[in-house]
Amino acid sequence: MNRQGFLGGSDMVRIINGDWHKLWLEKTGRVAPDNLDDVFPVQLGVLTEDFNLNWFAKGHSMNLVHQQKKFESIIAGMVLRGTIDAAVYTSNDYAIVEAKHTYDYNTMNAQLERYMPQLQFYIYMANANGAYFSNIFGNRRHESVYVSRDNDFIYKMLDHAKIFWQTIVDDEEPVPDPELYQTIGMPDLDKIKIDDMVKRNANQDNHFISVARDYVESIDAAKTNELAKKSLKEMIGDNEREVYCDFLTVKRSKAGSLRITTKKESNNE
Repeated sequence: MNRQGFLGGSDMVRIINGDWHKLWLEKTGRVAPDNLDDVFPVQLGVLTEDFNLNWFAKGHSMNLVHQQKKFESIIAGMVLRGTIDAAVYTSNDYAIVEAKHTYDYNTMNAQLERYMPQLQFYIYMANANGAYFSNIFGNRRHESVYVSRDNDFIYKMLDHAKIFWQTIVDDEEPVPDPELYQTIGMPDLDKIKIDDMVKRNANQDNHFISVARDYVESIDAAKTNELAKKSLKEMIGDNEREVYCDFLTVKRSKAGSLRITTKKESNNE
């Protein structure tokens, strides 16, 4: 398949992921793109796409439009092309639908991270408000989420694409320029709304980190405590109303339930 002379959705994924050199070789005709005709997961996704879309439409009670609609745009000489799987109209929304088929134990988060550049690119090309991302996981599970349009992500992605496109125009191998990339900044996936919610990186929140560390460090202790509690209660005979030692007591209520109280707790009551 000839993919020279333009940039598409899958190209945006590679540009954002830094796969510039191989993509440049392909776009300048120096090497042929990978032949996906015999790649099983790819061809399975092609085969199940219609089922995926129909299952999505049925589950959401929506009518699909614009299936396999092609879009083209030229920005400062950069040719962009994209083909959406489908789209839907609601009372206040126009959104594309993108269908993927992945393996059983994959996650939606991993799929979103992998395909976000492609999703935002197709949203941009179709002038849509967002995208329904419909995924089949293996042969047992289907999930879909709504990805909101994020113009900040889109514009930063296009800025990187323009730099890459210029290497094609100049026929010069792309050389990463850290200062240039830092100036543009990479798109922030955390800020993109998924089902109208965002993610937050709390690494700079000292209180959150402190409580989180306490939680992680107490997991094993909590498990040990639950096991000990269960074992203590199992050692209480049916005819025993209380069993005690120097540092705790196990009492049976009138309703029959058992309560464990430490000596410290008893002294505080």
